Amino acid sequence: MIVSSAFNHWQSLEARANEAAGAAFVKGLVDEELFPNYVLAVHSSRAVMVDQVPMADFCLADTLLLLATTNGKRHEGIPGVTCYYMAQGIAGLIVVAENRRPDHHLLVDCNCSESFNVVSSRGILMTTDCVPPLHKQILILLTQLEGTDGFAVSHKLSFRILPDNGYGAYGAHHNPQLTPELYGLHSARPL
Repeated sequence: MIVSSAFNHWQSLEARANEAAGAAFVKGLVDEELFPNYVLAVHSSRAVMVDQVPMADFCLADTLLLLATTNGKRHEGIPGVTCYYMAQGIAGLIVVAENRRPDHHLLVDCNCSESFNVVSSRGILMTTDCVPPLHKQILILLTQLEGTDGFAVSHKLSFRILPDNGYGAYGAHHNPQLTPELYGLHSARPL
């Protein structure tokens, strides 16, 4: 399976509206105006059969979670909690938190404010997320904004465990809140 991914178009709603005014878009995960066209070129000396199928709701998240947890650097500060970050081989950064504790929520603050010339999939460079027990989540995804200029990624994580999600209830919460187009990428996924 080939999962086409691009992230520079995930800017503010105003920027997306401006981009949509002059470009043709194909049907994407949630909204036809969200995802830009792409060309997939397959070169082979033999016949190749390719079908384009609709992407499942969490396919992009699951793909990037696998990439980051397999190839990213691990950080374990609390038993049952692992944070992964991947900056090598991509023009940006993926930060993932994994909560393997069955009885505690994981509250994670991710600060990437010292990064420059990057686009955040969350729209801002500082996020706070509460990852439920036995879940993992992509906290933030940064990609290089302008390809001709240099870029730098930086991240600082602070995390703690809580018996509930900080609001006296079960489940995840996010700051900034997840919009419908970001829910499939940034919502907590079961282990």
